[in-house]
Amino acid sequence: MCVLPVLPDGRVCLVRQYRRPVDAMEIEVPAGMIDRGEEPQEAARRELLEETGYSAERIEDCGYLFASPGSSTEKMYLFIAFCDDGRPAGQALDPSERIQLGDYSVAEVRQLISDGQIHHSATQVLFFRYMNLLSATTG
Repeated sequence: MCVLPVLPDGRVCLVRQYRRPVDAMEIEVPAGMIDRGEEPQEAARRELLEETGYSAERIEDCGYLFASPGSSTEKMYLFIAFCDDGRPAGQALDPSERIQLGDYSVAEVRQLISDGQIHHSATQVLFFRYMNLLSATTG
């Protein structure tokens, strides 16, 4: 499950964390596992709060994508969270998590993707979904 936090001023919150499988610090949306008996949207709200400290008044369901349909059935559920007031309450990280928060403008994220600094596919998909929402509301 992956969630793109959108702040009241339109900036988005991304996390930077070390990912052992690729041995690199990665910039990506908050993400996590769905607990047994938990609905994907509940997991999105939980991970949003745990990793960023933000809560959301509205979460838009953006469907899902397959992580690697040629070799796995893993679904990545996608959400855009419209955060309440832009003031994080404080992270509640798991002991093994080392996450740095960053707030980015649309232009900054677009540049990070163009420069090849965001490798996480769900982050790219969610960002472009957010850009589509913006263009639909501005004409």
